[in-house]
Amino acid sequence: MRMILIPVYKYAELPENIKGAVREKWREWTTQDRWYDQTYQHIQEVGEALGIEFDSKGVDRPAIYFSGFSSQGDGACFEGKYAYAKQAPKRIAELCGAESPMIDLATRLAAAQKKHFYKITATVRHAGYYQNSANTAVDVEVNGNVAERDLEHSIMMLLREFMDWSYSELENEYNYLTSDAEIEQQINDANHEFTADGRIVSVKELGPEVEPELAV
Repeated sequence: MRMILIPVYKYAELPENIKGAVREKWREWTTQDRWYDQTYQHIQEVGEALGIEFDSKGVDRPAIYFSGFSSQGDGACFEGKYAYAKQAPKRIAELCGAESPMIDLATRLAAAQKKHFYKITATVRHAGYYQNSANTAVDVEVNGNVAERDLEHSIMMLLREFMDWSYSELENEYNYLTSDAEIEQQINDANHEFTADGRIVSVKELGPEVEPELAV
């Protein structure tokens, strides 16, 4: 038997080029799982406050779809139904804060509903190749009758505005989770040690399913 001794380093002690490689590997780990679950939950809460009833996909997951965040066609959309919801602006202010653009959206939806005695309903479905707001079909009715074209277009654009806001929320969360500052905070919190070429010496903080590997 022989023993080989190697020096190990804290993240802060690594050369800058190795730090960069470690961060890139850590980003891959960070975004492997469903990093967007909390954002989905927030989007669902805001949507329900607006009057949206999301369809389901899988077990207890709202039918929200997105792709991102650097390609043509990236965006977000949902499938479900919409109907009038009382006190939507107030509820959204509680969920998002007084400066949220969703308050204005809720106000405009409420104004459209008032003109039609709060009888507007809509069905939204994904229709197209991309998962963005433009690739949706929105069927609007008033008291069970097909809405006039101008009203249908107006409600469609308002609901698509919610989809675009949803995409912004997802993008903001992704950018935050993958930022250098957040990645470095995660690495430092995990308190790992590294070899000179960026290998993690201990992976117990990442769980037994993660094998040691080069970060370069």
